[in-house]
Amino acid sequence: MSKHPIVIQGTSFLQAKESDLLTEKELAIVLEIVCMVDSTDEDDKDYEWSVQEWYEILGITGSNRDFQFKNIFQDLLMKIVELPREGRGWLLTHWISSVLYSKNTETVKIGLTPELRPYFLHLKHSLKLE
Repeated sequence: MSKHPIVIQGTSFLQAKESDLLTEKELAIVLEIVCMVDSTDEDDKDYEWSVQEWYEILGITGSNRDFQFKNIFQDLLMKIVELPREGRGWLLTHWISSVLYSKNTETVKIGLTPELRPYFLHLKHSLKLE
């Protein structure tokens, strides 16, 4: 599990226009995924963490941790990001495509929107997180 105190401005990815700005916790999720993405990953690869790891990363405490956790991911799934494209075009998409919680294993699998993979990899290289 990585910690990501650095965010570099200036990449097209971070200059993306969002319909709603990411909260601190949502940004932590996105940056954690950036750390996991590898150029050899398949487009449909899911990234897996334990629920406890997410509680620590997101600073979730209290008796309603599961409720807080689910709400953070629901809110992130509803956010749309607009990315500029060559030729004055744009791409509208979501930051992540899915979140699968398994109560049996206490794990969470996050699906990445395939169109964002190149942007995540570019950001990873910019942050030198390899």
